[in-house]
Formats: sequence, structure tokens, C-alpha cells
Amino acid sequence: MSPRLGPFGRTPVEQAGIDQASKGYEVGQENGARPANGSAVEVLNPAELQAVGSSLHPSGTKNWDPNEIATVADFVGGAAQTPEEHFATDKPIPMWRQMLSVFVQNRLAVISTVVLALIVLGCFVGPFFYHTNQTNFGLLLQYSCLNCPPGAGRPLGTDSNGFDVLGRIMYGGEFSLVVGIIAGVITIVVGTVYGMVSGFIGGFLDNGMMRVIDALLSIPLLYLLITLVIIFHPSTLLIILIIGFTGWFGNARIIRGDALVIRELEYSQASSSMGGTRLHIVRRHVFPNSISNIVTVGTFSVADAVLALSFLGYLGFGVPLPGTDWGTMMANGQTFLINGWWWEIFPVAAVFVTVIVCINYIGDALRDIFEVRLRQR
Repeated sequence: MSPRLGPFGRTPVEQAGIDQASKGYEVGQENGARPANGSAVEVLNPAELQAVGSSLHPSGTKNWDPNEIATVADFVGGAAQTPEEHFATDKPIPMWRQMLSVFVQNRLAVISTVVLALIVLGCFVGPFFYHTNQTNFGLLLQYSCLNCPPGAGRPLGTDSNGFDVLGRIMYGGEFSLVVGIIAGVITIVVGTVYGMVSGFIGGFLDNGMMRVIDALLSIPLLYLLITLVIIFHPSTLLIILIIGFTGWFGNARIIRGDALVIRELEYSQASSSMGGTRLHIVRRHVFPNSISNIVTVGTFSVADAVLALSFLGYLGFGVPLPGTDWGTMMANGQTFLINGWWWEIFPVAAVFVTVIVCINYIGDALRDIFEVRLRQR
């Protein structure tokens, strides 16, 4: 039995149908008519009314029992609904499901996610299954051939030092991806904090902080990176810090723009008028409403960090030996390209370009999933 509501143990839909059917019957009694299913009234002539009178009045009374006249099936399409079923159709869609739906609709982003995941797994898990020597240079000179083309046991051949190219791509990918991710995180954290402080406080402090950004942006990033790497002793940690603390200038300006807009909106003004502190407004209003740009810019910052490391490696300032990175591999391989030894540069270049493109497509999709207008209500 379905749960009943109302003073007579009926749902509101049932009670409304019964009341309407009762009124139709009373009108029919006065005009010689009978109520049909629903609220329609079918008029009968006196002879027809006498012929069917026994079936219409089984109890011999003047009025019908409303429960025999109409049921809830006559008014809700033939199927009774419980209150839980009625309100279940209006249940809101969870936020994470809406965001996932928007992300899945971007086919390029889905494909990019799968491809990037395979590359990352190949770089970090692949060496456990594909064993190669990537650190002992002396052993390579004794037992390896130099510039060998792809063949059995070496799917992508060997480079000028005898290193297996496929294993070298995995080994260099570990450094490139780790440096890119950590440097990208540093970039977005520093840029977010700097931009929010500048944009939310405003005034003289904002002007001063933005002039510092303008001065730093006037210096070409590549020259700044090379200068810092030359001044300090190069190491993996130093390269991460240099890329991370020199790539946040543009991010800070983007986040500052969001803070300038959000601090003037009605909910921020209302929170301030009710005694909310600046920290509370930033934590509850400015930061949550800037998360779309923060995530998007953070994704692109990882791609920029991988590019910056490749630039340094290509110019000979990359990860120090025995480590390597994709930029260093391409720099070493280009000198042998004129000899037809394409396997030293094309495979690593293809992987490098694929990673950058995949990160950019994923960043575009992340920007879309935080767009309120693309969500269902």
C-alpha cells in the first residue's frame, strides 16, 4: 500500500480527483447525465439512463460513493505515485556529476587524458618492465653499439652514446614531468597569493605590486632563466625553483583581475557589511569564485614549465648528468639528423609535443567544467 496523506488518508491528487468527480455526478443527477472517467460529463437520454440505471446505482442510493467514481489512476496517467516518487524527479544533480558530464562531452579532452595517462605510466612504470642502462656510460661503450637503427631488442634504436632511445625517453620523461609538475604548482601558488593580495587590498599597495610585475615581465623569460642557471650551480632542485619562481608573473595578473571584480560584487559587500573580515571574504568568496581561472592557469603552468625545461635542456642548461630531459635529448639528436639517424630526435619530439598538446586540451576542458552556464539546473 502506498502511503496516504491528508485528513481522509488520501494523497492530494486522489482527493482532488474525488472531489471533482463528485461534483460531476451531482450535475449529472440534475441533468440526466453520468460522469465518465476524469472530469468529463457524458449526457444520456432518459431511456438509456433507465437501461443502465441498475449498473450505475448498485446500492440503490441517490449518490455514488466517491471512492467508486474516481481513482488516482484516472488523473495521473493510470499509475499511482508515492510522494517519494513524485519528488524524486526534482532531485538536484550532484555537482561532481555535472562537472564530469561537461568534461566527458569534450572528446578531445577525454582522449588527451587517456594519452597523457599512458605516457605518464610509461615513463614511471615502463622502466620496471623494459630494463635498460641509462646511467653507466662506461658499460655502454663496451657492450653497446652507437647510433644503431631500430631493430630487435631496441624498438627505437640507440643514440650516439649507446643509450637505448626508448628507455632514454622514459628516463628523461621522469625528470621532465616531475620538474614540470612541481614548478607548475609553485608557479600557481605564488601567482594566486600575490594576485589576490594585490587585487583585494587595492589602492597604493596594488599599484606598487603591479609595477613590480610590469618590471619583471619586461625581462625576457628565457634570458632570465639562463642568467639564473649560469649564476648558481645548476641542479635539479635549482632548476625547479628557478622555473617555479620566474613563471608566475602572468598568473598573478589574471588572478588579480578576478579579485578586483569579486570584491565589488553584492555578496562580498554584504559579507563586509555584516562584519566579515578581509580574510573571511577572501576565503569564502574571492578564492572559491576564482577557482576556475586558478585551475585553468595552473594546468597551463605545468605545460609552460615543461617547455621552459626543454628550452634550457636544448641550450645545454638542462638536468645535469647522469639525468636527462626531453630538451637535452632533442639537442643531442639534431646534430645527427643530417646523417639520416632520425630515431634520435623524432620519437622524443613526438612524445614532447603530444604531452604539451594534451595538457592544453585538458586545461580547456577544466575551464569548461567550472563554467556555470554549462551546468544543468
